[in-house]
Amino acid sequence: MLKVIGCALLILSGSAAGWYLGEKPVQRHRLLGVLTELVKETSVMLGAYIPTESIMESLRTTERYSALGFLHYDICDAADKQRLLSEVSRLPLESGTADRLRHFFSQLGSSEMEQERTRAELLYTYLKAELERTDKTFRSQRKLCRALGILSGAFAAVMLI
Repeated sequence: MLKVIGCALLILSGSAAGWYLGEKPVQRHRLLGVLTELVKETSVMLGAYIPTESIMESLRTTERYSALGFLHYDICDAADKQRLLSEVSRLPLESGTADRLRHFFSQLGSSEMEQERTRAELLYTYLKAELERTDKTFRSQRKLCRALGILSGAFAAVMLI
């Protein structure tokens, strides 16, 4: 009886681990979608010649960007800008994407509006392509993680027997 309970617990724990790990690609995909919207909105505001400080303030107050903690730093203050860049580096993204975001935010507010808008549009194009690429893979990664979790739990249960 204890072996059966132990086997069931092993299968359940493997399944839970698989479900947990399967959500990471989904979260990364959602974050990439939000960042794509953020860059597009920034590009539009730069095209309307809105000052950088006003753009950041507007983005801070937008509810869909409330989960992005790095927006709460002042981009004009050097110490806050370093913290903002540090927060962007810690986002759960691929290194190339995080580097491009860091570069964009490090340059934001330092040149003419047209140059900044061009950089924002280029970053938007890159993020949109990255979003389409991850859209194809995140569902299969989630299914794979879940299946491997169940199978690893079942394997451990069989080994217990």
